[in-house]
Amino acid sequence: ALRDITKRKKYHEELRRHRDRLEETVRERTRELEEERQKVLAILESIREGILVLDEGGGIVMINPSAEEMIGMAEKKAIGRSVEKVCPYLEGINLKLLKELEASGDTVEREVERSDGTRRVVEISSYPLVGEGEVVRGHIVVIRDITERKIIEKERLERQKLEALGHLSAGLAHDFNNILTAVLGYITALSAKLGEEGEAAELLKRAQEEIYRARGITEQLLTFTEGSGEPLKMETDIKEVVEKSTGLFLSGSSCKVKLNVDEDLWGVWGDSAQLTQLLGNILLNAKEACGEEGVIEISASNVKIKKHPSLPKGRYVKISVKDNGEGIPEEIQDRIFDPFFSTKEEGRGLGLYSAYLIATRHGGDIDFESHPGRGTTFHILLPSTGKAPRREIKEKVGEATVGEGKIRVLLMDDQEAVLDSTSLLLKELGFEVETARNGQEAIERYKRALEEGEAFHAVVMDLTVPGGMGGKEAIKRLKEIDPNVRAIVYTGYSNDPILSSFREYGFSGALKKPFKIEELITE
Repeated sequence: ALRDITKRKKYHEELRRHRDRLEETVRERTRELEEERQKVLAILESIREGILVLDEGGGIVMINPSAEEMIGMAEKKAIGRSVEKVCPYLEGINLKLLKELEASGDTVEREVERSDGTRRVVEISSYPLVGEGEVVRGHIVVIRDITERKIIEKERLERQKLEALGHLSAGLAHDFNNILTAVLGYITALSAKLGEEGEAAELLKRAQEEIYRARGITEQLLTFTEGSGEPLKMETDIKEVVEKSTGLFLSGSSCKVKLNVDEDLWGVWGDSAQLTQLLGNILLNAKEACGEEGVIEISASNVKIKKHPSLPKGRYVKISVKDNGEGIPEEIQDRIFDPFFSTKEEGRGLGLYSAYLIATRHGGDIDFESHPGRGTTFHILLPSTGKAPRREIKEKVGEATVGEGKIRVLLMDDQEAVLDSTSLLLKELGFEVETARNGQEAIERYKRALEEGEAFHAVVMDLTVPGGMGGKEAIKRLKEIDPNVRAIVYTGYSNDPILSSFREYGFSGALKKPFKIEELITE
């Protein structure tokens, strides 16, 4: 019997074509899924955060390379283990806590010590892996290394504290320096009366030096304040600064100190108080590095630089401080001048940073060379005057004269004690002194003296007068009255930028309170 199987053949043919299309669709979808899988794997491998994928029970299903590095365990070894047992990074991390983090959106932090001995801070968060029907099928744990962020936050907080302290210190410094100026003036006047010989004269001289050194305390606080710390550059005897700093900062040390300073050492254009601070930071650093039986070598010499990576050619004074300590580890040498970087537990990391700021603000440079086990040498370069400074300035009573009359000085300050002590001292030295309490009064006295033919040879003014006209405003009016007026400005705000550019404001000289009378006379 014959059967017509045409329809059946068509059916089988259609079934085969349908199967082929289905297989091709499956292959295409498989390729797409594999491509998506490879994309996900590539993304996971490129992410810096550690990613752990967990099943419903908290067992590890997959981890990325960053997580492998963080937990110190390869993926093959970690898969199947519970999350709380894989590494110290996740100490205290369990499924219950992960679910709480997912519900609240919070994170937890852990500080851990890695296998290489370094301590890191990580932040851990968790997200539910939701499947069909909004059923939680697992968990994705993200581990972020936030060590650098914590360091930046700490540094920002430290900066804010220092800036707040600096603003507070600026006001305190003004009052503190006014008091020191008055005390210094009275002591100097008494010293002039007693003469230079005798035990009393020596004690008064020591008191003068200690008062002047006290000014550096407030300047140290102001070094890091925004917009402050600019040096009041004048011809400075750096030889004296080096010798006094060595005695001051290394006194009581068991280290052997070798000091070698050229006798004909040039002066530098600088701020003696700030340069003392710079050297103090370097010397204290050397003192700590040496320990009990160390040797510190300090040298200062004149150098002519023709080529330097950061300085113009010219004449400089080079100061070197060498210790025989353990040296600076090579891995941290690039960071020692960074603010807040310290290897000491209680260190603030500001000493060398301060030294760097002062050196560069003086137009100089600071560098070092260090060898493990052989010590460290810091080299400081400061622009010089090219000549040795005058090392003796002595004024005697009766020498303050011009022509046939005395030198007339107009002194303006809002502080009664400063006016009294400074005018007393100037009179003791032979000057004729008139005083004013503010800028307006000084202008009136100056104008009247000019009209009466008894002009002042110099005007000495305080920069600021609370509630009145200070020197900054008064100098403009005085210049209108007399373009040739010789005016010297001083202030207890030792961080005021006018001090570093006083000529631009019309002043002939500038001083920081408290000042030595020799400095005022020299100006």
